[in-house]
Amino acid sequence: MLGNGANVQTAMVGDLVGTLGSRKIKISDVSYCPTAKFNLFSLSLMLKKGWVMKGNEKEIILIKDNNPKKNMKFDVVVKTARGVLFCTRIVPNVIEEMSAVSSDVNEGWTKIMNVGTLHEQLGHMNEQTCRKIAKQVGIQLTKGSLKPCEACAIAKSRQKNLPNKLKKVTIKDDTAKVDEINEMISIDLAKIGTPSNKNASDPEIRNPNWTMIHDRATGRKFSDFYQNKNMMIEPTCEKIQVWKDEGKPVKRIRCDNAGENKKLEERLKSVDWKLGDIKFEYTASYTPQQNSRVEKGFETIFNRGRAMLVAANIPENRRYLFAKEAFETATKLDDLTVVEFKGKEKCRIQHWGEELPSYVHSMIPWGWAGVVKTKRSMSAKLNDRGTVMMMVGYADNHTGDCYRMYNDATRRVHISRDIRWLDRMFFSKEGDVNLESTRKSTARQSKQMQ
Repeated sequence: MLGNGANVQTAMVGDLVGTLGSRKIKISDVSYCPTAKFNLFSLSLMLKKGWVMKGNEKEIILIKDNNPKKNMKFDVVVKTARGVLFCTRIVPNVIEEMSAVSSDVNEGWTKIMNVGTLHEQLGHMNEQTCRKIAKQVGIQLTKGSLKPCEACAIAKSRQKNLPNKLKKVTIKDDTAKVDEINEMISIDLAKIGTPSNKNASDPEIRNPNWTMIHDRATGRKFSDFYQNKNMMIEPTCEKIQVWKDEGKPVKRIRCDNAGENKKLEERLKSVDWKLGDIKFEYTASYTPQQNSRVEKGFETIFNRGRAMLVAANIPENRRYLFAKEAFETATKLDDLTVVEFKGKEKCRIQHWGEELPSYVHSMIPWGWAGVVKTKRSMSAKLNDRGTVMMMVGYADNHTGDCYRMYNDATRRVHISRDIRWLDRMFFSKEGDVNLESTRKSTARQSKQMQ
């Protein structure tokens, strides 16, 4: 808690390297608070390390080993209502100040949060998966276990398993064993339906056909949405060709014998693509067990995406509008899952030889409300400078602090980094786009100022 009564939360802890006066200095265990004007560190911790504190009404001095060259002066006096704060000015060895540090300048710093917050930001993964990801990407979790998540309970509810006295028979599928990435992939399709009770003013979904590609070696998933099933053929051929150029050629494809998959095989063997060396393995009719990996992938992403929609308070008759964004975000976040491959535990995306996505340290709960800057150069002086929008995903091919923001008034998605988060969901608990809470809060603050 700060002197003005405001509560702030430490976002990262790490080493601050900079210049104090004319000397270079490095301070360990500095707490970075995004909403505070200062970065903090513990004097008691410094005293435990052998530093000695002296001071008067003008300054506080820390000295190490009675060496005058090893000292820190806190001679910047900031007056408060009850006294003063003694501060020191350290110029970081980066362009940005640490009090306005960007998401890309976090090397050497550790982000701190509780497992409940990380669970919400990762699209409602289970606690064990969240903890493994936190350890892999350098996020420090506070003490405490994950409390029951209401959104997960609603979205993932299932019948309780009963003890089965029958002997279980395990069928081994030796053909499913793989040693290399993309040695075997599975393909399947699903469709997002439009509810019968949808609002008359709401549009129809443009791309309801969901194609998922699942890599057997690492479990990595790729989701794409199309207007009809046959539209997946050319993009899938392009994707397979790109993987081949990157040294990760596809050798086998397992799928059902639907018409679009037959056409995909024909297209891959055509003179245009010349990928006829890929072997297709068709499953039997009404036997999803033979392609269980991608079927389970659908279930996992469906459950997480549904939990994100529930947590965002989106009413059931409008969920179809946001399902595509929720499932795409859940698929992206699934790339962070830590799995073992060739004796090494890494995130799925790292096993593919790719860097961690830049949004790892800028994750926001899906469905949050934020005010996006919409002011243009020709805007009238009395017009609003921002619009409240809903976070629906992370922008591709942008820095980590660029988000996809949905404007309910225009039903369009904006990509922006100029966002002021409101620390609440865009939809109210009743399922309405309720901006009254924001307006009442603003009016209350205006009255207090008067």
